[in-house]
Amino acid sequence: MRIQVMKFGGSSFASDEHFHRVASYIQGRVAEGNKVALVVSGLPGATEALRAKCLSINPEPSGETIDCLIPLADTIGAAYCRAALERQRVKVTTLYFSQLGLLTDSNYSRARIQEFDPTPLRTALETHDVVVVPGGQARNAQGQQMWMGKNSSDLSAVAVAAALGVKDCEIYSDVCGVYSSDPNQISGTQLVPEISYDAAIDMSLSGAKVIHHGSVRYAKRHGVEIVCRLNQDDFRVGTRIGQKGAPAVLVLDQRSVVLEFAAQAEQERAVAALSAIEVPFVDMARPGESRLAVTCGFFDVERFLRENNLQPRTLDRYLASEFRRDGSVSRHLPEKSTAQAFSQQLHDQLYSQRGQIGSAA
Repeated sequence: MRIQVMKFGGSSFASDEHFHRVASYIQGRVAEGNKVALVVSGLPGATEALRAKCLSINPEPSGETIDCLIPLADTIGAAYCRAALERQRVKVTTLYFSQLGLLTDSNYSRARIQEFDPTPLRTALETHDVVVVPGGQARNAQGQQMWMGKNSSDLSAVAVAAALGVKDCEIYSDVCGVYSSDPNQISGTQLVPEISYDAAIDMSLSGAKVIHHGSVRYAKRHGVEIVCRLNQDDFRVGTRIGQKGAPAVLVLDQRSVVLEFAAQAEQERAVAALSAIEVPFVDMARPGESRLAVTCGFFDVERFLRENNLQPRTLDRYLASEFRRDGSVSRHLPEKSTAQAFSQQLHDQLYSQRGQIGSAA
């Protein structure tokens, strides 16, 4: 049985036509003799809409409430995708969190994988050509639904590939791979054909909107290569994440929260608290300055630190990270009002285009 693992979501499903296009493509892969384990995430903006509505009802919902609510976006996306495949007469079924065999701990909104029994997947693939899996969700030992966090449908796809012994996991998005910077922020960006696991992890932890760092760590641990592909037109391959590749990249994290503490001891407490629940951050402490940048968004860090009796000052700055081909990294905290122009200059210097670098704190 030849199995392909694919993940679609977000912009892949911007309209009914997008669903039909993806379903037709998958039908073609099945016609080539493949079985497909298809991980699906929510429609564009669906996760954020659910979260925003919940917070308008209760600004401080419990973790259990969030983990019951947020995965609905991916469940709905999976149902729509299955419907599109059924219209193409593809033999398809769905495995939901309670059926999948994926077991996590009980760390709400950041559940960590403990084990993955592939038997339900293999059994379903024996009798169906496509098995649809809603991304980002699993169950704990008590049978509760658990959410593995923002962008964790990528992690679901990698975990499925590892459990099935498939060496490549194909992730489809509206860009065909990893670029030298976010093309929506910076001009003159270049496609990166290959990048190492470690470089991709560091970029993600710095706020890059690439494959989630947890997904890449899991892929590295289990020997799964991540193949980034375009989710439309020719569905071409753009970037392969694996053992090698150290490109020059500029990451401006406009979702970062930059915090300044009154004393080094307070920052150290914050670092310990954030590390304990695996919230990504970059330590920006310098002589006389106790700062850190919490990256990747989708986490109320101010509330969390207040609950831990810490009240840092939030600065009007973003984190910008400069990755060079020799493996070195420089960090900057430009003011929000000038961060994009500053980052453009950094990128231009990395690719020897033009300009001098201004100053940033």
